[in-house]
Amino acid sequence: EVAETLNMITGYARVPPMEHLLVAPFTMRDRIVALIQKEIDHKKAGKPAAIRAKLNNLADPQIILALYEASRAGVDIQLCVRGICILRPGVPGVSDNIQVKALIDRFLEHSRVYYFENAGNPLVYLSSADWMVRNLDRRVEVAVQVTEPTLKKRLVDEVLGLSLADNAKAHRVLPDGRSERIVPKPGEPILRSQMALLELAQKQIAAATEAAAAAPGKKGRGKPWLPSGHGLCADMQVKPIVSFHGIPVDEAVRSACLSEIEKLEHWFDRITSCHVTVGMPHRRQHTGNHFDLHVRMALPGGEIVVSREPDEHVKNESATHLVHDAFDEVRRQLQDHVARIRGNVKAHQRAPTEHGDA
Repeated sequence: EVAETLNMITGYARVPPMEHLLVAPFTMRDRIVALIQKEIDHKKAGKPAAIRAKLNNLADPQIILALYEASRAGVDIQLCVRGICILRPGVPGVSDNIQVKALIDRFLEHSRVYYFENAGNPLVYLSSADWMVRNLDRRVEVAVQVTEPTLKKRLVDEVLGLSLADNAKAHRVLPDGRSERIVPKPGEPILRSQMALLELAQKQIAAATEAAAAAPGKKGRGKPWLPSGHGLCADMQVKPIVSFHGIPVDEAVRSACLSEIEKLEHWFDRITSCHVTVGMPHRRQHTGNHFDLHVRMALPGGEIVVSREPDEHVKNESATHLVHDAFDEVRRQLQDHVARIRGNVKAHQRAPTEHGDA
């Protein structure tokens, strides 16, 4: 079906009937409306019926009318719409069973997921398309059904579930078109969905690295250091990671890296993540405690990547000296990044150095 879609885009082939893909501007709107109608039929038959969707925009009249009809039939509908939404939720007799949230946080919400309960056998789609006339009539867009059980569950629980449960950065759309900030009830746990997703991603990285370290021939190597309870980089969106690959864990190097990261975090509190990789140098003739060091730091609107190798002309170069040298370069690039953000590329505040601000 993907090949047929690409043939249609690049040539003169017609779009054949498809089982797994919904393709705009040909079949997507009709298939979505049919899926909504199917939920109405399930509800009338006493079977489980519900609709969940995460979108950027909702402005297609035909789909909105179908959702109103589903609401009148008693189908529970929960939507997370970041931008334009001309549907009015909670209107008596029209959309009583529709709830709409708008989620605006640090990162741009851009995923699109459709969920249909389908009498207890849910159908889940990933898509490039919002429910708008421009997407459904004037663009080539695709929605694909996700059938792999693990991925399907993650989409429902993590992407849809966390977004719809957010009570920290979400707004509730009101029947008159206005919106109000959702405030946690007394004693209700605060859920910030983007931070929850970042924590899940961090755990997956740690688990994957642990698995690699436990593989035959790699015992004791590749294990990341994830700071916990130390107060370091407490404002960073993802806790810093220091990984050792092909060499034993070096506590002095680890501490030096974390110290450098902490200094930068205190100066610029919008660092998203920082991953330091310490590994065997490419030039194998080195002996002793030589290693390569790679720093990858994510920032709003950019990324800093710095690599350092031991200087073959310097004898007995200390490990901490290599760390400081690498982070000096990170610091310089961070200063340039901040200057660009502030619109001043000539003069900018200096980040702290190892010897202070003097």
